[in-house]
Amino acid sequence: MAKAEDTSPIVLFLRFWNGTGLLAALALYFFAIPELFWLGTGLFYLVLLTSFIQIRYEFRWGKETVQRRVAWLAVLLVALIFSYEVAFYPANLQITANSFEGLYPSGTDVYGITWDEDMSDLRLDLYNSTDRNFEKVVMTVEVPKLFIHGQHQVTKFPGVDLQPKTHELHIKHDNGNGKPSKEENKSVENYTTVSVSIEKIPKHSTVGLIFAITDRSSIAKKAMGEEKNDTVYVVPKAPPYRYNVRARPDTVFIQGSYLVLNRPHEVNEFVKVHQE
Repeated sequence: MAKAEDTSPIVLFLRFWNGTGLLAALALYFFAIPELFWLGTGLFYLVLLTSFIQIRYEFRWGKETVQRRVAWLAVLLVALIFSYEVAFYPANLQITANSFEGLYPSGTDVYGITWDEDMSDLRLDLYNSTDRNFEKVVMTVEVPKLFIHGQHQVTKFPGVDLQPKTHELHIKHDNGNGKPSKEENKSVENYTTVSVSIEKIPKHSTVGLIFAITDRSSIAKKAMGEEKNDTVYVVPKAPPYRYNVRARPDTVFIQGSYLVLNRPHEVNEFVKVHQE
C-alpha cells in the first residue's frame, strides 16, 4: 500500500465511517427493538457500499489490482450472504385450517375444552418449514360471523397462550311493548376473536390449535336482535329453545407478526377452511 494514500483524508474518513457505521448497524440488529431492524439493515448495506470506495483508495491503482479485486469480492460475498441468510430469508409461516363435525359426546374433555353437542371442531396448524426458529409469534384468530366457545393447544409446545377477546354487553330486556323491563351488564360467553401468543415455533415444527365453534340459533338471533355499540335488546321467547347450533366456518382471518433472527414478519390473510 502507498503511505501517501493510507494517510489521505479520504482514507481516514472512510475508515472511521465504515468502522463506526458497522458497529452501529450491529448494535441496531442485535440489541435494538425489532422495529429498527430495517434501519440497521440499511445502514449495513450503506457501509458495504462505502467499503467499495475505501478499497479503491486503500490499494495502489495499477500495482495492487489482485488485492483490490479480492477485497471487492469479499465485500460482495458478505452482501450476498447477509441478503439471503438474514435480510431476505424466505420465512413464511404456513397456516392451514380444517373443520370437522365435532361429534363428540356432550361433556367430553377435548384437549381441555368441555364439549357440547352444538360445537364443531376447527383445527389450525401453524407450520414452520424453515431452518430458522420463529420467535415472539403474536396474532389474532378471528372466525367471521360465527362464535368461539373454547380454544386450546393440541400440540405440547411450551409458551403457548390463547386468550379470548371478550367484552361486556349491555342487555336491555324488552317486555313486548318496545320498552325495556330490565337492564343488565353481562360478560359475553361466546366471542369471535382469540389472541394467540407463542414464544417460539421451532424449525420444521407445527403448533396445532383447536377451537370450538357454534352459531346462534335462528330463534336466539330473533330474540336478541342485532348488537350495536355493545348494547343488545332481548325479546322474551317461550322456552325451551336452543341458543346455539353447530356451524362450520368457511374462512379464518389471521393477523399478527413474528420474528426470525430479529427480523419482523407480518401475517395478514384470510385462510380458507377445508371441510373434513
